Amino acid sequence: MLGYGETDKPQDLKEYTTKRLCADLAALLDTIGVHKAIIIGHDWGSHTVGRFALWHPDRLVALVMLSVAYTPPSPVYLPIQEVAKKAPNLGYQVYFASQRSTADIEVKLRDFLAICFRPPNASIGFTKEGSLKEMLARGIPEIRESVLNPQELDRYVEALSKGMNGPLNYYRTTKHRHEEELAAGLPASLRSDLPVLFIWGTKDATATPATIQKAAKFVPRLQDIALEDRGHWIMVEAKDEEQTPPHLPYTTTINLEWLQHQQQTTNSPSLKSHHLHHLIPPSQLVPPNFSTFKPKDYRHPTSQAITHVAWNCDGKKLAGVGIDKTAKVWNPEKNLEYRSATVYSGGHSDDVDYISWNPTHPELFCTSSQKDRRIVFWDARQSRFIQQCSLKVTPTYTQYAPDGRSLLFVTAAHQLMFMSYGKESEEAKEQWQTKVLPNQKDSVGSKAIFNHTGDGLVVAFHSEHTLRVIDYPSLEVRDSPAAHVGGCMALALDPRGRYLASGGLDSIVNLFDMRDWIVARTITACEHSVNDLSFSHDGEFLAIASTGSYIDICAVETGAPMHRIPALAPSPTVSWHPSKYAVAYCGQIKAREGGPPPAAIISMFGLLE
Repeated sequence: MLGYGETDKPQDLKEYTTKRLCADLAALLDTIGVHKAIIIGHDWGSHTVGRFALWHPDRLVALVMLSVAYTPPSPVYLPIQEVAKKAPNLGYQVYFASQRSTADIEVKLRDFLAICFRPPNASIGFTKEGSLKEMLARGIPEIRESVLNPQELDRYVEALSKGMNGPLNYYRTTKHRHEEELAAGLPASLRSDLPVLFIWGTKDATATPATIQKAAKFVPRLQDIALEDRGHWIMVEAKDEEQTPPHLPYTTTINLEWLQHQQQTTNSPSLKSHHLHHLIPPSQLVPPNFSTFKPKDYRHPTSQAITHVAWNCDGKKLAGVGIDKTAKVWNPEKNLEYRSATVYSGGHSDDVDYISWNPTHPELFCTSSQKDRRIVFWDARQSRFIQQCSLKVTPTYTQYAPDGRSLLFVTAAHQLMFMSYGKESEEAKEQWQTKVLPNQKDSVGSKAIFNHTGDGLVVAFHSEHTLRVIDYPSLEVRDSPAAHVGGCMALALDPRGRYLASGGLDSIVNLFDMRDWIVARTITACEHSVNDLSFSHDGEFLAIASTGSYIDICAVETGAPMHRIPALAPSPTVSWHPSKYAVAYCGQIKAREGGPPPAAIISMFGLLE
């Protein structure tokens, strides 16, 4: 942090605004050759990394914030004196913001640090406005208890004796920060896909449950961990403790395993040497008893098939296309009857083939049609499409990038093409438009998926036996691992970032270790060519759709078959629910002499409770 330790200590207050600090942090990442990182901050560092997520949202994999919760930019400037009136526990900041505090604290630096690092249960308190100033003026009795040992206290005194003006300048830049943030129009909320871990002590006077509740409104993926009976300096007080939150193992000393989990969840397939070694062992959980689940099949009388089904990002909507010119969206907790669907029409002039949900918003999706050569963008909250894009090529497949602002699509000629969401000029409205990337003419495939950070792609081609791992947006090939004898038909990415699954015409499924692109495991449960693959939300199970009338569920860590779901027809696609053990799939019963009439099928297997 600027002003601390061996860093520069400029006098100009504008050097301490979060815009400047975040620019420095971005430059530091550039210098060490890191595009995206997991960043940790405490106190002012926590506030700064929170703002880094607004100024440079594309540079983050995850955030860890300690003791100071996220607060959104304010539309109205509030002087620090007014803040202290509304939040008396922040009254000490009024003194820090005054120029006089620098000299006062430098003269009595050891006393000041002894007060700051007192144990959370100490009787001495300084957060009330005026208290700290008075303590330093009249002197204080020796404080025998501290969260620092004598050697640590000496180190702090040595480091901060070089000048307190820099550290205190952070409290003097509130107006500058507000003006910069207001001028930039920073959003209130963090990226919807950004994992944020907030750790706080229950005895910290500056971290209150109310501030955490407020933060949760603006941080979609917030996990907060309370350390009982700990104060503000949790990285010192709890340095030897271990905690186990409900979902992710971690230690309070930098939370290494949580960081590894987030890194694996967002690994780039094109970067081999920068992966953290993953320490997450195979799950010890008892697997679901899949044999007790019963498939629910819904028949829609029609001569055409449902060609694709997909869940939205929160799992509250399931969409299907293929029957006609419309997209149909169901609430799967009710039923998948034809009459229960919300129908989206008017965007296409011919049959719709494919649907993709935006991974950052549960209401946004796009549909594509090979016959009318259109990609149409929708908001599920309104019946009319948002934007209709007519193409000169025939789209067969679409997938959003993780940030929801880029889209790849594959053409019938097996060409990879791309769209982005943005403005052509400052005055223009944001909209989707095609973009041409370097090496795009050489990028061919029948299926492609983004990695979890959006800076790499894995591409498969049904007429090639290898995969291609490429950088995005440069489209430079980084690796070409051998995959299948008869060509690759399906790809899926483990949500934990450990494996890339590929399925081929040879009926085999390969699980590639994404660190070195070597096949870690081969699954041979299927007897037919693979159509589609899907990982469960926890990465423990893989669902396999094939040209056979069944769906196979296999254990990822062992490759063992867990269950075979009988299907009424072969399914071109299969999709796990984003947070539950339930799969959706679809197909078509063809007309047979003396048999029932043809019907499109959409099916559900598993539990949604």
